[in-house]
This record gives sequence, structure tokens and C-alpha cells, in this order.
Amino acid sequence: MSTRKPPSLRSRQINRPVESALPADALNTPAPPHVIRDNFSMPEPDYQLIDQLRQACLQQGVAVNKSEIVRAGLIALAQLNPAQLRQAVARVEKMKVGRRARQD
Repeated sequence: MSTRKPPSLRSRQINRPVESALPADALNTPAPPHVIRDNFSMPEPDYQLIDQLRQACLQQGVAVNKSEIVRAGLIALAQLNPAQLRQAVARVEKMKVGRRARQD
């Protein structure tokens, strides 16, 4: 029988920290916000307004999608004072809530 000792853990490099392949900055970056999908209805003129705003952005050299237009509008509304917000919301056409009846 052999009287050799098995190699120690230090020689196996088990207790040494593993170097990451990612830079230290990448490990400390926050995770992107969770995206929530939702559906909503709007009158056709409002939907066309989104396209008009997209075209206006393209003329300025900025390509945006529908979601970004809606989110930009939310940011703009959030910056209004309460009286301005009330005026802006008062200009929005009220719609019937729910889905349209199916036509068979």
C-alpha cells in the first residue's frame, strides 16, 4: 500500500476565488425594469395621431415605435401641474368600456 497523502485542497485550487469573465462594472449594473404587456382601446383618430407623431419624429431623425410614443405622452402628462392635467384629461373623448359585441 501507498503511504502517500492525497493532494491538499490548496493544491487543487478549490478554495481560490474564481475570476469572472465579465468586467466588475457589468456585475454591478441594475437589472432592466420588468416590461408589462397590456391592451387598450382608442378611437381611430387617436390611433392615427400616434402615426402622425411617429412621422414627425422620423422627420427629426428619431425612429420611435408606438409604445415609445405612448410612454413619452405619459411622461409629458406626469410633468403637468394638477390644473393642466385636468384640462388635458378633459379633452379626451370618453369611450364605452369593454369589448365590442361579436357580429356573427
